[in-house]
Amino acid sequence: MEEKMRMGGIFDFVCYDGSIPVDDLRQPKWKENAHNVVTNTMMTSALNILYNSSGATAIWYVGLMELTGAVTTADTLASHAGWNICNCYNGDRKIWTTASATGRSITNSANKAQFVMSGTSTIWGGFICGCSQKSCVTATLACVAEFSGVSRGVASGDTVEVTYSQFLDDDGI
Repeated sequence: MEEKMRMGGIFDFVCYDGSIPVDDLRQPKWKENAHNVVTNTMMTSALNILYNSSGATAIWYVGLMELTGAVTTADTLASHAGWNICNCYNGDRKIWTTASATGRSITNSANKAQFVMSGTSTIWGGFICGCSQKSCVTATLACVAEFSGVSRGVASGDTVEVTYSQFLDDDGI
């Protein structure tokens, strides 16, 4: 009997309009969630970390993506023909700050990544990678997720909050 393990996750995005004052009554401009594609490099890296104790990345980062054709398991930070990296926000990529894994999952729900937009753009989804600088294309691209057939506009001053939850599970067979 063949045993299988599934690795996957869900991104939750909430955009707040930068032209509306921040208070407890502020409503989101838009919300999206997207299931991710775990890349081949991440799956190989995970196996090496689990069974060889090698290659662990200490800090992971959240990024945003623009445009879409398709995301694939073959995507890397340097090569992803279906999408572009969004650089239309202040600062570097945001740290994916997580608590310890529990119940076969890990998340940053207590520390959402916040992107303050510095210009107008169209967001199609997000990704998790192993480097903070927007220009970095050499680190591991862990996963990438695109919205289901829709794009979402952002303007300068908007804040996009991203929660990412990663799951590891038996395939149930």
